Amino acid sequence: MARRLHDKGYRITAVQDRRVQVAEELARELACEGAQIPARVAELSEVIITVVSDDAAMREIYAVGDPTGLLAHAKGRLFIN
Repeated sequence: MARRLHDKGYRITAVQDRRVQVAEELARELACEGAQIPARVAELSEVIITVVSDDAAMREIYAVGDPTGLLAHAKGRLFIN
């Protein structure tokens, strides 16, 4: 998803993946930050697009009440799944 948006001219600020090496390689390709935790993506971005495999993964990355989850920086952000 990030690659396609980048190819269409959108600026990507950060990518994050459970597989750190995948995120780092994609971040280099897209000239953005390879975030170590989901919260960093939300900290850097106004619009956050998530692409996950299942509900359990969704709960893990949003992590209500967890400072590493996306919702740690939810105020003023738009989340698209």
